[in-house]
Amino acid sequence: MAGELVACATRFAPGQDLYHSLRWCDGALRIVNWDAHHAHSDTREAAVCTARRKRALLLLAAVVHECDGSWGISKSGAATEGTRVWARLPLPGGSR
Repeated sequence: MAGELVACATRFAPGQDLYHSLRWCDGALRIVNWDAHHAHSDTREAAVCTARRKRALLLLAAVVHECDGSWGISKSGAATEGTRVWARLPLPGGSR
């Protein structure tokens, strides 16, 4: 899963920095991946870009679903530009 996130980030922001974090928090594995791919100002272009990213992360979506977890794609906070993909895998689901 981590490899898929990193591969996706390098596809959307080639040659740019990325950030990847794994941590245990409140009984779940929390994965956060950030890349410098900017937010699109055109809503149609933004929707197409998000759909492409979701298609690139089908394995992540399947694993998260199987583990009863959650995941999403969001813009980064006000301090940084870019895109953040996160996943939360709870221990009971992840131990199957």
